[in-house]
Amino acid sequence: MKDIERMLNHEHELYPQMELQDYYKVLYGSTMGPSHLLMNKEKAEDEFMLEWKNVKSSSVKKLYDDISVRQQIVRLHLSACKYKGLSPSCVFNAVVETAKSIKENKLYFYEKLNEAFCVLKNPVFKFKKEDFISFRKFIEENNYPVLSHSERYRKMYEPHYRFILMKKIGELM
Repeated sequence: MKDIERMLNHEHELYPQMELQDYYKVLYGSTMGPSHLLMNKEKAEDEFMLEWKNVKSSSVKKLYDDISVRQQIVRLHLSACKYKGLSPSCVFNAVVETAKSIKENKLYFYEKLNEAFCVLKNPVFKFKKEDFISFRKFIEENNYPVLSHSERYRKMYEPHYRFILMKKIGELM
């Protein structure tokens, strides 16, 4: 449980306005990787290239945030990639290679999600019991879906990133 606690507390420090679905999204990414993108690689690549074209280059964002739980996975910020002059096709290929190398393990995800809910009940996160009840009901009824970030998170933090294995960072540089 220490790995989950460490990761969630770090996320809270970086993004204090996160909602439950935002914590869920990062936990999903840290345990399952980007494998859902392989369902339609061409569409994922088109969406990635469009996002890359529209994202602004930034020296403000770090290149990546460590969100490791099960394996060494990072959230790679596209604005920082662009600032560093990384190739969009190389970044996308790193995402695809990550997706291919991570085997989805739903049981592991459920276990870590339960641990996360225990951690998120800490008053520092400011969630109410009703928040957990309604959110859990939603994700169970929808078979634990891949979710987007909350509207608040999107407005406040303008997220443009992909999940990749940390070892891929060196290959991009």
